[in-house]
Amino acid sequence: MRSPALRRAARFAAIVTVLMLLAGTAVHSQPQARTSSRTQMMGSQPDAARRMAERHARDTQEMQQNVERMRQWAQESRDRSIRQTLRASDEQWQRIKPKLDRIERLKAEADVAAIPGSSGAFLGQGAMFGGGFVGGSGVVSNSADIMDPNGPPRTRGAAWGGSWTLGPKSILEMTEGEALCRELQQLLQNENASPAQVAEKVAALRRVRAQAREDLAQTRRELQELMLPGQEPALVLMGYLD
Repeated sequence: MRSPALRRAARFAAIVTVLMLLAGTAVHSQPQARTSSRTQMMGSQPDAARRMAERHARDTQEMQQNVERMRQWAQESRDRSIRQTLRASDEQWQRIKPKLDRIERLKAEADVAAIPGSSGAFLGQGAMFGGGFVGGSGVVSNSADIMDPNGPPRTRGAAWGGSWTLGPKSILEMTEGEALCRELQQLLQNENASPAQVAEKVAALRRVRAQAREDLAQTRRELQELMLPGQEPALVLMGYLD
């Protein structure tokens, strides 16, 4: 039979062994826990990025749809107001409307200009700028007012101005004059651009504006021939005729 001292020593050794085993298990489990946590975090990052990208795509699509609805509403409001003012018949309106649309586009191209400090936004074509819309005449109006079909006449009229875009246009959406404005703007920001390159773009932009003014004058003459007595003064007042 073991003496009490031996039994105490054996119990002590057993306790120490158990503690060492527990300590070893804890130390071994900590790296595994950290590795598992890192794996979960790394696994969640692609999911979070994917969800953010999907949300951004949905928001962008929704904004573009809202802009398109505003553009359609403004176009319909313009057409309705002009037609009522002219008291045009269905047959006459079918001949007048294409001329009005072309005059708006040509007026914008004849006066096309880059908005200072912008990247791809232009005066004349109704780009969103500074929380509002810049119409074809350069008039800034609040987007909430544009959306209100019951707003005062001055608010409804301020929205007219051709095409609207949300943010900078892509190169495929730009008119020839807008593309030249963009290229000239880039040249002026490039310290290595030569004076000859700048002069070439300036001359090209002037040619585009001059051609647009020439086409505008011809289209106005064609529109004037479609007018009935008493209709012309209203279109002069609205800027479609000189």
